Amino acid sequence: MPSAAQSRTKTICSPRCPRRSSSASPRIWSCVPLLLGETLYEPGGQLQHVYFPRPPSCRCSMSWSPGASAEIAGVGNEGVLGISLFMGGDTTPSSAVVQTAGHGYRLSGRAAEGGIRSRRA
Repeated sequence: MPSAAQSRTKTICSPRCPRRSSSASPRIWSCVPLLLGETLYEPGGQLQHVYFPRPPSCRCSMSWSPGASAEIAGVGNEGVLGISLFMGGDTTPSSAVVQTAGHGYRLSGRAAEGGIRSRRA
């Protein structure tokens, strides 16, 4: 029989969004569809959310001038998009685009910042 931790990991990493029980506490994250080609954030734009892709992959690119860009990272279910919110910033010089459709978990920037501040205290 799987342990509680194994069951939780299986639910979090499953290919579909888990069902939310009616008795659950108010959620600070939400399970959202990530559509092929969807732009999650643009260079210099205000970051509103942190994304944990499960299982899709996303491409992070940097642009230097119109038409000149390079892929700087690929993020899958092992990573996070919008990490600068955890680092105290609210913008990023890169863009993030979904390469493989699926779903992911989205945490509000305010909740991410609040969680980090409470851990520092």
